[in-house]
Formats: sequence, C-alpha cells, structure tokens
Amino acid sequence: MKCVARWSALVLFATLAACGGSGGSSTPAIPAAASYTLTETQVTTLPKEELAALNSKQYLLYLPADYKADDDKKWPLIVFLHGSSPSPDQEKTMAMLRNDGLMYAITQSSVRPAAIVVAPLSEEGWGFRREAVDAAIRDVQARYKVDPNRVSLTGMSLGAINAWNMSLSWPYRFSAVAPVAGGLDWEVMNRHIYEDRFWGQAFKALAATPFRVFHGSRDTAVPIEYAEHVASLLTAAGGNVDFRRTDTDHIGTAGFAFTQELADWLTSQQRSGANSEHPAIDGPERYTGRYYSQAYDQNGHPIDSWVEFLPDTASTLKETGDNWGVAPFSLVHLGDSRFMNPFGSIFWLGGPDPETHQMQCLYSLDAPIFGTGSYGISGRRRLPSGGPC
Repeated sequence: MKCVARWSALVLFATLAACGGSGGSSTPAIPAAASYTLTETQVTTLPKEELAALNSKQYLLYLPADYKADDDKKWPLIVFLHGSSPSPDQEKTMAMLRNDGLMYAITQSSVRPAAIVVAPLSEEGWGFRREAVDAAIRDVQARYKVDPNRVSLTGMSLGAINAWNMSLSWPYRFSAVAPVAGGLDWEVMNRHIYEDRFWGQAFKALAATPFRVFHGSRDTAVPIEYAEHVASLLTAAGGNVDFRRTDTDHIGTAGFAFTQELADWLTSQQRSGANSEHPAIDGPERYTGRYYSQAYDQNGHPIDSWVEFLPDTASTLKETGDNWGVAPFSLVHLGDSRFMNPFGSIFWLGGPDPETHQMQCLYSLDAPIFGTGSYGISGRRRLPSGGPC
C-alpha cells in the first residue's frame, strides 16, 4: 500500500508538471518600499521527535505592513499550498514558491492580504504530506498572533488537490477553502473510473465550511469536470460551494483567482469554535488487523503481501505492512468506514462480520502506474477469516 501511494503520487506529479502560478522560476524583486514582510523560515516550535519525523519543514511567511502596530490584535491566517515544480527532476524551491499562485500575486502585483499568510514548501516535489502542512500551521500559530477562528485554506493545482485532502482530514478547522484548478487526488490520476460511492458520507462534515472553487474551461492538465464533480459531492452533502468558471487554461486560472477580492473574502470568514480534531472513529477495533492481497510480477508469478491497521488515537489509525521499511503512516477517519493516508489516498473498509462486526475487506482505487496495471476498485481480505473481496 505504501508503494502504491508513493508511485501514484509520482504519476500525479507527471500529470501536473509545470503547474505553478507563473511558469517562471526566477526570484521576483520585492519593491524597496514594500507594504509587507516576506521571510523564509522553518518549523522550530514542535517537539524534537515530531520535528525529526517531518519530511518538509520550510515555509514562506507573509506579514502585513501593520502587523506590529497593535500588540493585542489577532490576525486571520491564510494557508497557501503551491503547485508542482516544472519537471520531475527538479525540486520545488523558495524562489519558485515566490512565483506561485497567491505568493506570485503578492510579489508581482498589488494583492495585499490583511492577514498572515503561510506557504509551506513541499521539498519532495510531488505533493504535500498532511502532517507537514499541519506542522507549519501550528508553528505559525505558536510564533505569531493568529485568530484560531479565522484560518482559511487555498491552493493552486497540486496544492488545490491537497487543499481538498486537508479539508476532508480536518473538516472543523478552516473558516473557508478556495481550491484553484484542482480536484480530487485519485480522480486526476484515474481518468476512466471514479465512483461517488467511494467517498460515502465523507463530505457531510464539510457542509458548514464555505468553499469558493476556481477553474478554467480550457484547462487540459486538470479538466474542469473534475472540479465540478467534487463540488457536486459537497453540494449534495449540503455544502456551500461558490463555483467560479473562467475561459482560461490551467495556468491562466491562477490570475483569475488570486486577486484582492479572494484575499478579502478569505480573511472575512470566521468559524466559531474551530478545532483541529479529526472525525472520531466509532469502534476502532472493527478496522484493526491484517489485510491480505495477491499481486503478480511482470513474469506472472504471484506476490503475497499484507497491510496492517493498528490502533492509534480516538480519531486515527496507523498503517504498516509487509517489507514496510518506514514508520507507520497515520490514517485519518473521514466518516463511515473511509480513511485517508498522508498522501491523500483513500481506503474503504467494508463487509462487517455478523458476529464480530469487524470489517473483512479493505478497498483501494487502482490506477495504472506508468502505463501498467488496471483501473478499478481492488480489495484485500482481512486475515485470517476474511472472505474474497
């Protein structure tokens, strides 16, 4: 499961290559009389063991010109997630991040959010781990005067995909969300099969969060149908979606979306009692155990493997497996029997045993890796008693 998640992310990266905000990589010049402060920093305030586990610690921080004028004022926080780097062999850099989406609108135009802005840098190049973004947010909250009820989220392209993933993982955290030229993780990779039932009731928890979705009708990297689909899932769950279409391509949508109007809208939204809790798991013991699957190598020989779900907290499980080689991944509960791993991959557990009530099968959505494999939903049966999935 670990390898599938990582390789799938690489396929997604190839799909979204060169999807940054400006298409350039040079560092823009900040005006001499800058009406803001822009600094490069990294996460430092978390426990040492947590810092050691982070794959990405750097972030770009924007402060309004009058941030220090009032010591008692609490400021809104906008979280911006960047797009991918121009090529698979090139890591995203701070210079590229300054030229991406909302940060490009700040450094190269007159957009001035009346808020703190944090833009985490994903050093892996192909996406964000959920925990790394969470760490950057908490670091800024610890070091700066942030209003916890006015923390909003936006992202461009790959960052917009991760914005959907982040909001599903923390449905009570953000006062507003604005994905720009993005859709759902699996759907962007798997353009042939996608089933609404795979998400269950996951979007119901987001119904109270206002969304403003931007997409271009001439976008060929992430077709507008993908954004329309995820918006329809949220709308069907009772959500509030303001969908803004424009006659632009993928990159052109950034200029349409990242304006002073969007910055003002994000900073104006409030969420009373916002918190960073995940949806609680009802009966976590129902999901724990080993799940077995049989794959085949290129010569047609069977390869047996397993993944295991372990108890963690009241709202998360841990995922490990055969020949894992890394620390277990954190799985966040989405409601029903759906879980999301740190990369945005979704697992669905079903088929409860009538006596033990334990789930007997773990399902995941398959997509070809570099042209091989098959599309569809595959299952792993639970050991030792699980039947075929």
